[in-house]
Amino acid sequence: MPTNDHLTVYYDGTCPICTAAADGWREGADEKGLVLQPLQDARPLQGGPSLEQLETAIHVQGPEGWLRGARALRAVYARLGNRPMALLLSLGIAIGIAEPIYALVARHRMHLPSGRRR
Repeated sequence: MPTNDHLTVYYDGTCPICTAAADGWREGADEKGLVLQPLQDARPLQGGPSLEQLETAIHVQGPEGWLRGARALRAVYARLGNRPMALLLSLGIAIGIAEPIYALVARHRMHLPSGRRR
């Protein structure tokens, strides 16, 4: 569980795209207060989303509560200091395209290339 101002990121540890993103976030995660948690290793979350909900999208738990999808990604990139990605996601959220695009990618994530070499 997160403490103080930490962000705990719950991601699908069986998804190549999700794990590639989490691996990219690991550098600097501790210093920035980011805790990366594969949902498969998560304990039941008191008052949080169910396992079924966690399986549908990335979730972030932080001082201000729960975020999911594009809003969760924006929080991660903002925390890591990646202003261009955070701003791009903010713009996408504001004009209403970020969540539908995120949902489409999340729904098909197991069939999309991750950019990793096998």
